Amino acid sequence: MVVQLMNRPPPADGAVRPHRLRDAFDCRSTFQVVLDPETTFDDILKLDFWVHVARRLKVRDRIEVHAHDGSWYAELVVRSGWPRVSVAPLRRAHFPTQ
Repeated sequence: MVVQLMNRPPPADGAVRPHRLRDAFDCRSTFQVVLDPETTFDDILKLDFWVHVARRLKVRDRIEVHAHDGSWYAELVVRSGWPRVSVAPLRRAHFPTQ
């Protein structure tokens, strides 16, 4: 019966089916990292940057990235996982240094 539900065509009105809506907490993880002082925003987008934590990251996970000095923040989404993690920026904010 579950297979039949999953294979049914989408509703005529295009609305999302109830079984497709899930709590994000059950679907993905959110990680946080404070970078070393020399690390730049461009560095965190490189494939090799995440090599030491690649096994922990899954597609759709989020990563909150904080600059060491607090000058910027970025939120990333994992687009591909182990062995080579790729990420895409969702948002980025710059803060005045004090």
